[in-house]
Amino acid sequence: MHYPTDPEFPAGDEDDPYLERIAGDRIRPIFIMGQHRSGTTFLYDCIARCFPVASLELYHLFYFDSLLHDHEQGKSASRRAHLNQVFRALGITDRKIDEVRVIDTMVEEYGWLLRRFTGALHVTDDNAPKLELLCRKLATIDSPVYKAVLLKNPWDIGNSGIIRQHFPQALFIFITREFERTQSSLEHALIALLSGPQPFQTMLIDRWNYPGGRIGKSLFMGLWAFLRRLRAVMGNRLFLRLSRPFIRRQVQRQIKAYNRDLHDLPTHSAMEISYGELTRDPAAMMEKISAFLDLPITGDPAAIEVSTRKLPDLYTKNKVQRTINPAS
Repeated sequence: MHYPTDPEFPAGDEDDPYLERIAGDRIRPIFIMGQHRSGTTFLYDCIARCFPVASLELYHLFYFDSLLHDHEQGKSASRRAHLNQVFRALGITDRKIDEVRVIDTMVEEYGWLLRRFTGALHVTDDNAPKLELLCRKLATIDSPVYKAVLLKNPWDIGNSGIIRQHFPQALFIFITREFERTQSSLEHALIALLSGPQPFQTMLIDRWNYPGGRIGKSLFMGLWAFLRRLRAVMGNRLFLRLSRPFIRRQVQRQIKAYNRDLHDLPTHSAMEISYGELTRDPAAMMEKISAFLDLPITGDPAAIEVSTRKLPDLYTKNKVQRTINPAS
């Protein structure tokens, strides 16, 4: 993509001289598991603010190949400031799909990084070492005392078995949300992503590992452009009327995968919370999470702000009137 301000992303692996220093460090990953639009970002932000854990931020994502170098050379702050300048130069203020502010400290999903290096958005046997390297880097520069790293990636729903093979000490926090609210939020996100240019999302996928290289990237971008034009021609209501059955089936599949994961994991390594419980009393939920993680609360849970966002009528009409049996 075209950048009005050079982002100065690392051209090579600037961290290579420092990798031996972090080899063998004990890592304790904590995975937040949930569907897209189920509250994983809010939960991630709450835990990152309240506990001594390293978290994956946009700065870490875009400058992955220079994190140790920047830390050692005292350049992290200037890199972060420059990344924020890039966002502002592109007119990026929030994610468009919601009101989450886009700045260097915004928490993000590790799937974007895995896709960039390996072509998969979820953990596989091939890319697990890359995720482990990410954890070691984050623990080194952000949380050298506790060695706990907080991660999230909705694309890994149903994939806890592979994750535990590579991270046997991992802990999992599952978050669930009402079927109708999740579906409505997905519909809203879809329309937002197809309404006008999306420089932030384009930044995230610009350096993906595309099947077929440049041709694959051109095809993907072409499909995105086609869907944007189709939505513009059809209008939001008709476009959603056609899209809603596909969205509903996707939510149903993710719920089944979610339940399989929760059922298959040992009880001592997983806990489940609801988005409703979290938003009603964040402080009480942080106490429960503290006991599960065996980590002290070092932030102020009372400072957690819960904002409610009412979706337009367009996204609340014709919703599915039933819920999915949590045990299904």
